Amino acid sequence: MTARNEATDTPTVVVWKSKNYKIVPSSQWDIEVLEAMEDGKMTYILRNILEGDGYKRFRETKPLASEVAEFFEKIMKAVAPGN
Repeated sequence: MTARNEATDTPTVVVWKSKNYKIVPSSQWDIEVLEAMEDGKMTYILRNILEGDGYKRFRETKPLASEVAEFFEKIMKAVAPGN
C-alpha cells in the first residue's frame, strides 16, 4: 500500500498509540528535510512531514526520547521504497 501511495503522491497513514498520522509523500519533502535527515534531526523532520496538526497532536502525547525514536522509525519504515 505504501508503494502505491508514493507512486500516486498520496499521504501514507501511520498509526501511533491508536491515532492516525498522515505522512507527506517523500517525493514532496523539501531540501531542508533531506538535510535534516543527514543530520539526524528527528523533530525537525517530524514537524515537516506530518500533515496538518499531526506534529502538534504527537507532541501532546508528551513522548519520551525513546518514543520519538520509535515513532520516527515506524514512519521511515512506512515510507521506505518497497513497502
